[in-house]
Amino acid sequence: MRAHSRLACLLLFAGFTFAVAGCTSGYKVTGKLVDKGTPIKVSDKGVLQMSFIAEADKDAANPFPVTFMPADSTFKVEPHADQTLPPAGKYRVSIRLVDPYPNGADKFGDKFSPKNTKLVVDVKGNEDLTIDVSKGG
Repeated sequence: MRAHSRLACLLLFAGFTFAVAGCTSGYKVTGKLVDKGTPIKVSDKGVLQMSFIAEADKDAANPFPVTFMPADSTFKVEPHADQTLPPAGKYRVSIRLVDPYPNGADKFGDKFSPKNTKLVVDVKGNEDLTIDVSKGG
């Protein structure tokens, strides 16, 4: 009976581990946001919003949100609400910089909105990306 209990516990643990791993499948994506190689500057009154949108998601209905750290112009792509991280593939990058917030205009003039952006990155694995807005069309 004791061997059956151990086996049951082991199978339960293995199933739980697989379920948790399945929820977080995808890649950790981090990087730096620059303009002609220079880090993007955001004042203490500004707000930069950024997201990764899978190329197949034409309506931008399910973007991956991004946390932007203005101190060093780095970012981290966050998982969806279901904890899914971005799988490998191509993503359009949406960026909006309002400085000062909320009364300022988008510093990029809607060029990188979900509908207009030409910035595309290829996620291949756990990696650091450099996204240069000057190469965004």
